[in-house]
Amino acid sequence: MYQRKGSLFVPHFKRKEVSSDRDLTAFAHYIHSNPVHDGFVKSIHLWKWSSYHTLLSTKSIRVAREETIVWFGNMDGFLSIHQQPIEIKGKEWID
Repeated sequence: MYQRKGSLFVPHFKRKEVSSDRDLTAFAHYIHSNPVHDGFVKSIHLWKWSSYHTLLSTKSIRVAREETIVWFGNMDGFLSIHQQPIEIKGKEWID
């Protein structure tokens, strides 16, 4: 009727199917790297609202910390992946 557009009427995000272990690893890295990509901070470590910090902490949390760290092999693997740069084309992520 009014031909309106925008995030109120149309979702402003894209979906990407996670169809492999590699995709899931890249997606987790992408989520934690988003504030860096968008220019809010220069390093993942500087974004205080990230689950990245929660996964590194020893506090009791609701996030499946151990399962997530094991997904990356161990804590060293988790940290190593997150130190690598990611490539982003448009709004989609790739590793």
